[in-house]
Amino acid sequence: MNWFLLQTDNDFYVRLCFTFIPTLCDKFLPILQLNTLTIKYIGLGLLAFALIWTIIAQGHRKKSWRIGIDTETKTELITAGIFQFSRNPIFFGMIVSLVGLFLTTPNALTILFLILGHILIQIKIRLEEEFLTEQHGQKYTDYKQKVRQLI
Repeated sequence: MNWFLLQTDNDFYVRLCFTFIPTLCDKFLPILQLNTLTIKYIGLGLLAFALIWTIIAQGHRKKSWRIGIDTETKTELITAGIFQFSRNPIFFGMIVSLVGLFLTTPNALTILFLILGHILIQIKIRLEEEFLTEQHGQKYTDYKQKVRQLI
């Protein structure tokens, strides 16, 4: 298949990739139907939204901020602010950013990142929710019934 027949006039990034790394770019398998300026702008909008959303969520965590599951430090359960809409707003922001990345550069590699990222985030959510159920008991169980996992 001729690579140049697949390209469109707005396909600057694919051409740039092909110019510098032709064999690698062919492996990315660009999804040309999604490679439009409108979809790229939607992707950039999602990336900006995800960044702002995640910063707000981190701010609402206050002193409960941690990385991973910390069994040694007891933190309070945050249910206010953005956490009243999502039990996992930071993970939601990460998923939105993966969707935004895919839309700005629609190819096989970014869709793989999106799929694997979503799977790994779901695993992480399940582990953290088990931990939070153990740490906060009925309070967290009640919170889970009121607030959706992502949004």
